[in-house]
Amino acid sequence: MHALLMQRRSRPPRPQRRHDGKVTVERSSQRWCSDGLEFGCDNGEPLHVTFALDCCDREALSWMATTTGYGGDVVRDVLPAAVENRFDNALQAPSKIELSRTGNRGVWSV
Repeated sequence: MHALLMQRRSRPPRPQRRHDGKVTVERSSQRWCSDGLEFGCDNGEPLHVTFALDCCDREALSWMATTTGYGGDVVRDVLPAAVENRFDNALQAPSKIELSRTGNRGVWSV
């Protein structure tokens, strides 16, 4: 070979985040999750539902149904609505909210 290829830049190994499959918590408003599902309507059109749940009592905090699919804009509308519903229509929560996401559909941690 002529050794004309660019050398790879070494990257430090990524930290491993272990997920044991448990998302339940002991108190409400500690962790929320979002997910979605699809129904087939009688006319053949799909109905996509996106929702946010409390991982303690599995209460549906907010949801949105659309025929256009699961877009990021739908999730960005569902999550602030969940905060408003949980904290008495006030976008200022009693404590700092840190949103972290894992996987394709996230587990949102408070």
